[in-house]
Amino acid sequence: MKTLNIILKSTIAVFLILTFINTQAQEYKTIRVNGTILLEKSNTPLQSGTEFEEDDNLIFKSYNSLATAINAQKGRFIIKPDNTDLAYAKASYTPAMSNISSRSGSFITALDLKNHLDGKYVFYEEMFLQINAEIFPMSENKYFFLRYMYEGDTINKKLAFSKDTLFIVTSQVFSIDNKPVDYSKVNNIELWYMQRDLGNKITLISSFEPVIINNEALKSELAIIFEAYADKSEEEKISEAISYIHEFYGTSNQENFRSWLHENMEK
Repeated sequence: MKTLNIILKSTIAVFLILTFINTQAQEYKTIRVNGTILLEKSNTPLQSGTEFEEDDNLIFKSYNSLATAINAQKGRFIIKPDNTDLAYAKASYTPAMSNISSRSGSFITALDLKNHLDGKYVFYEEMFLQINAEIFPMSENKYFFLRYMYEGDTINKKLAFSKDTLFIVTSQVFSIDNKPVDYSKVNNIELWYMQRDLGNKITLISSFEPVIINNEALKSELAIIFEAYADKSEEEKISEAISYIHEFYGTSNQENFRSWLHENMEK
């Protein structure tokens, strides 16, 4: 009888553990939402931190609405409508990308630098890029500058450097007369290389779209990812964070992200 009781208790314990794991496997926490998605059972919009279950009905207010959410056992997912007719659309869960290779901050050729900045490029508050000094020597007569259009005016911003390292301070680049600009009104940003000793020769390096990071928003979003992946290694967490940034913001420079992480989330 004693043996039977032990077996019975063990069976119940295993059942409860499996039930708990299965319940956890269905629960998601929202990281970020683009557009408007309603959680039908509460008639409230999904937002960062909202918890819901996989079988909960989600109402998409536009076909372009999407969210990213995470489950500790299953990983991160992109959630979007499965039908262009929103009246019949259900939530489609697609596994998010992972192990995206972020771009290094060291460049061998001019093409490397151009490709590095191509498309949507994430701007942290302080950034650095290591430049090939043989191709792009930097001095008082040779330097880089950013050019962009703002409310019909062309704005040029000379970039600081030290030896072979180029520095970008976002709040300084996107300011006029020491006043911050409205990022949404910045257009046609370009990186140029100036050679004053060659008759003020300028060379266009790259055109790209800057994505300015909101520190508090990103900290909150990454905290959700790191909490779900609490049992993973630091490198796995960082890899997942970079993949997330790549999907929802733009290309992130690895060295600059690690620096941002140290300043904002490792204190």
